[in-house]
Amino acid sequence: MTTTAWTFLAVLLAAAGAHAAIRWIGGFDNDDLRQWNGIHCGGQGGTCPCMAPYWDPTWQTNYGPGSCSTSNSNRPLSVAPANRFQIVSPPPGAENAGKALRIELKNGDLWPCPSGCGSATTRNERVQSKDSGTSVPTSYKRGDERYFAWSTYFPAAWASWSCNDSMDGTGRDTNCPGGIPNSNYNPWNVITQFHHNTDSGVPPTAFALRRSGASHSYALALVYGYSNGNDTELWRQDLQVETWYDFVLHVKFSQRTSQGLLELWVGKNGGPKQRITLHCPGGDLVSCAVATLYLDGIDYLLQGLYRNSSLVDDSVIFHKGMIDGDTYADVTGDFSLSSSTSATVAPGQSATYTIQTAATAGTAQKITLSVSGLPPGVTGATFNPPTVVAGASSTLTLTTDPASAGLSATFTVSGWYPGGAPGHTITPGISIGLDVPPPPPPAPAPVSTLVDSFAGSSIDPSLWTVTDAVNATASDGGGSLNLAPNANSATTRIAVDSNATYALTGSAAAVKVPKVVSAGCGVNNVFTLRLDAANSLSTWFECGTLYAITFVNGAESIRASVPYSATSHAYWRIRESAGSVYWETSADKVSWAKLASVSDSSLFSLESLIVEFYAETYAALANPGVASYSGLNQ
Repeated sequence: MTTTAWTFLAVLLAAAGAHAAIRWIGGFDNDDLRQWNGIHCGGQGGTCPCMAPYWDPTWQTNYGPGSCSTSNSNRPLSVAPANRFQIVSPPPGAENAGKALRIELKNGDLWPCPSGCGSATTRNERVQSKDSGTSVPTSYKRGDERYFAWSTYFPAAWASWSCNDSMDGTGRDTNCPGGIPNSNYNPWNVITQFHHNTDSGVPPTAFALRRSGASHSYALALVYGYSNGNDTELWRQDLQVETWYDFVLHVKFSQRTSQGLLELWVGKNGGPKQRITLHCPGGDLVSCAVATLYLDGIDYLLQGLYRNSSLVDDSVIFHKGMIDGDTYADVTGDFSLSSSTSATVAPGQSATYTIQTAATAGTAQKITLSVSGLPPGVTGATFNPPTVVAGASSTLTLTTDPASAGLSATFTVSGWYPGGAPGHTITPGISIGLDVPPPPPPAPAPVSTLVDSFAGSSIDPSLWTVTDAVNATASDGGGSLNLAPNANSATTRIAVDSNATYALTGSAAAVKVPKVVSAGCGVNNVFTLRLDAANSLSTWFECGTLYAITFVNGAESIRASVPYSATSHAYWRIRESAGSVYWETSADKVSWAKLASVSDSSLFSLESLIVEFYAETYAALANPGVASYSGLNQ
């Protein structure tokens, strides 16, 4: 359809009301249709509500005897099936909270046409008039910039359509012979429109249903009208029935293309809304620069159901939640912020706060967090993450100056929805005092978390330090840590210690030992978990024997000794479980044999141990050998 005449009433429009972030909300909570400026109802026989004393043209109420419902108050509105306009609760489908307007349009619901418009039109629509101080339709004029949000539901019957068209005046069905449309026929339904102030022609902006391809199904479209009689589709999508469509439409009202604008977001069934790429006259863009007013300079908003008279279906549609605001955030919801009220830290410590958000209205949107008004002594603030979707939380960390003299103060945390509003603030507190003890150091990680394949070309300095090297060398090579005492020296020693300490409780340290030092006496190599010089747990090779050894307060105890087997003892493990420490060996790292065990209570603290690889000689040997370790905790 490119030149359809969408006839409508020409009215004198009052100026818009005072500025507000949210201009109005078209709710139904009071079950009262008098909130609207007018209802254009094509029904007969008491099916149309009367609107007096509001703006109420004579042709709306004077259809004939009984054309309006008997009550002028419409409060409460009857939900009898005969009424074309019904406020229902709960609404159908996924968005079944609150109330919605049910509009029914039956074949033959012809709204009387004002003088000179040509013919009656098939429609049941309402005219919005919600700005403060207006008693005639709210007008949108040059320079107005508004965001509109609402939801519309299409029952299952919208899956197809039928028609009977004899509009050529000959009595012949030219577009729908026998009720079957030809391939060129495009039916239309208008569900929401911004209508110009004159009587004829397509409106500047409208949401319409049109033929989907060659089928008897519908596509939903955003239609842009120009020159009062032509239109083009900016967006089209095949209609999904039994679905709530959630719309946000941004309009800059202007007669000039350079100053007018249309933007659209669409969601379904209460889910997230997606910004739509529109087929603008200048190309595909998310913002269409178009003239949104005709020469008469005024648009007003109608919502309901209006169609070409050739369609013969009895149709029902539901609308709810219409809201008019100044920003995207105004019309898409609201949220709340909360936090722990205060934190007390020593100078130089960090204070943390959990900033909790919640969606309090509408679909949850992304909240951007910020902080301001930090008191002296607070040197930085970070959010993790800095943005959250309403309902999630973020951790705020404040860093403090170690030289702070101490204070107690508040600061401000702010959160903003997209578009800059709505926004909310909270004021947590912080106390920085010299008498606050420093926090305990973090507990060491389990020893099993120390992992090294020794596959590099050098010892990893982030994990290890060579703490002793006398007449000996330590190196990474061939996937092993290699400890090599020098030949012919009786005073060699080499130690490689972990940089960090680790906890053995409930954990284990396991390493593959592909090679030990010479089986002759005078040399040894040791795998040790050490608290200090006087307290350690070791698996020890010397003189062809494998030992499990403890040092407790400097006293050495041999817990077990067995002849060494390179095959059976390929893997060494020291493990703690259920109050005991175990020395174990394995040929394949699958089946482990116990070498020894001892109760934790007879030892020392196992919560902060250094992992150490060690080798030494105490006799001059021509061939002391090399101790190799690989695959630590792998």
